[in-house]
Order: sequence, then structure tokens, then C-alpha cells
Amino acid sequence: MNVLELYGRVPLPPANVQAAYARHECKEENTYLRCNVEKFYKAIVDEQNALGQQFAKLSLVLNAPAPVAAQQMDPEEIRKKMETMSVEEKMKFAMAMTQQMGLGPKALTPESEEVIAAQEEYGKLNERLALDGQNPNERFKKQAELTMARERKHDEINTWYTAEHKKIPLVSFGEAGRYPEPKAEYALKQAAMDKHFAAENEYLQALLKHWPEEIAYLKTLYTPFQENLATINYGEEAENVETKRLLVGGQTSMLNSVDALVKLSRTATEEAMKWQFGKMELEKQKP
Repeated sequence: MNVLELYGRVPLPPANVQAAYARHECKEENTYLRCNVEKFYKAIVDEQNALGQQFAKLSLVLNAPAPVAAQQMDPEEIRKKMETMSVEEKMKFAMAMTQQMGLGPKALTPESEEVIAAQEEYGKLNERLALDGQNPNERFKKQAELTMARERKHDEINTWYTAEHKKIPLVSFGEAGRYPEPKAEYALKQAAMDKHFAAENEYLQALLKHWPEEIAYLKTLYTPFQENLATINYGEEAENVETKRLLVGGQTSMLNSVDALVKLSRTATEEAMKWQFGKMELEKQKP
């Protein structure tokens, strides 16, 4: 399967706090109300998990020692398959099975030009990923800058609120003591909340603007390997277990990039919706 097609099915980050809040669902569990965005992201997560399990199972078979590898084989399926083979095909099949189970010589069967091309492209992909890890590029810097700018603005609002709160006149509540005038304090909390909403919405808009750039980068990074994979039926045409193992690793790498996108979108949603919950709690405190 073309894993890169999943990019288009990852939900975009929400456009604003209200849009983030609309993605949540609440359920009562043991008298406690739990709210999350599991249902909203379920479709893409299910697709991820299905592919992840498929790759994991395939890797398990490809990396299994002889006894386990033998257990993975369906004898009836093998029998039916061999019934349709010629003598020559049966010999080749038996040799391949012997090699896969580690019972025969380790000489590798020459791969086709297309398979070799996919292997080489995976090597180039790994080199690019290694360079990205060693030298954070503009892509990583941009994401970090967006997050730091968001946090800085929320911190500045909190600092502003603390300074303004000290200016609120104190009123006497008898024996309970003197406290900030309730209506003035509530108005200040509302003003601070509005500022927090504006800061969060600004971050979400910046993330939405960055999103196409991230998708374009990932497609540029993985498309050459993906195109080579497609020409060899996603590794099915590879002759050797070692080659198949390598190609599965490449597909797993692509799936990890989808997971990173889902986490980026989901984290933005979960962080933004907290402000809407905060606003609702604040409204309950109105004097």
C-alpha cells in the first residue's frame, strides 16, 4: 500500500479554539466525566494501527529463527500452492523455503534491477534522515519557533494578569478578611482569558499555514522510495529475506512520518480545547 496516501487523511490542526473544542467527546466513567478526541482521530489511528500490525507481523516472520518460521507457514496452503507448480518451480520453491528457514546455504539470489533500485533509494532515504537528525533544518526550527512563541505569549499574559491583579482594590468581607473586589477580579480574568484565546488562535493559524510545507517536505523525502516500492509490488518481488526485511523497514519509516503528523494535529487540538474548558469554568465563577 502507498503509505503516503495517509497524509491526505490526517485531520488538519484546528483553525481556532472553538474548532478544537468541537472535536472532543465526553463520557461518564465511574461518576467522572472524561473528555477526549479519540473518536475524532479514530479513523486515521485505526489505519495506522492496521498497517503497523501488518508490518510488525511481516517483520516477525522475516526475522524469525527456523522453528518459528516453520510455525508461521500454513502446510495446507503450501500443499495447494505446490500442486499447481511444475517440477522446476517446485525445486525453486523448496530452495527458497530452505533458505528462508536458515537450513541451506546463505548465498543470495540476484535481485532484479527494480528491486536493487528500491534498495538504493532506501539507502539514500536513510542518509537524508540521518542528516536531518544531526543538523536540524528550517523545518524543525520552524515548528520549534511556533511552539516557543505560543508558550512565550501565554507566559506574558500570565505576567500581565499578575501585575494587574495587584491593582484591584481590596474589599472587606468581615471576619473572612479583605479580598480583591469580585466583579473587578472577574472582569480581569475574562480579559486574560480573551488574550489567551487570541494567542492560541494565532498559534493555530500559524500551524495551519505551516502544515502544507510539512506535507510537501515529507512527500519530497519519501516519494522516490515509494515510487520504487510500487514498481516491485511493495517488496513482493524481492527474492531474498534480507531484502524484504530492509524494504519493510522503509515502509515502517514512512508510517512513522504519518504518526508524527497525527500527533502534531492531535496535540494542537488537545492543548487548544483546554482554553475552552477554562472559559466555561470561569463563567461559572461570575459574581
